Parts: sequence; structure tokens; C-alpha cells
Amino acid sequence: MSLRLPAVSSYRRVSLPVDGAALENEDLIPLSEAAAISGLTRQHVAFLARSGKLRAQRIGRFWVTSRAAVEEYLGDAHERSKDPLKNKR
Repeated sequence: MSLRLPAVSSYRRVSLPVDGAALENEDLIPLSEAAAISGLTRQHVAFLARSGKLRAQRIGRFWVTSRAAVEEYLGDAHERSKDPLKNKR
């Protein structure tokens, strides 16, 4: 049995509150795509989303984020210095 994600186009252009911030007017991507962009594992990106270190939102049972949120996390050296997997890449 394989897991099928809804079409990515169903995630686009929605506004979701995330701890005071919002992923407004941003193209949303599933965490698996965020992992491919960032070079991190899918599990670690999910951990970052659940812990609030990566701006993301859960829609039903799927987590989504944006390219801008991934780039923001990757560019924040202070936040990444707390990253337990930073030396394993």
C-alpha cells in the first residue's frame, strides 16, 4: 500500500497561521520536497516543523512549508547552530 499525497496544486496560495507568523501568499510544498531542497532527511525536516524551528503547518495529516521558510531556516546560522544533525551532512 503506497501513500499518495494530494496534488501539490491543492496546497498553493493559502493563508495559514503558524505561531503568530503566517505562510501567506506563499507556494506551499510538502516536507518531502523541503527535505530534497535542503539536503536534510525527511524525518529531520518533520522534526524541525513539529518543534517550530521551521515555519510549517499541518493540513489534515500532511505537513507543508514554503521554499522561503526553508531558505530562511538554512540562512539562520544561530538557529542552525542548535541543529543536532548539522555535522552529519
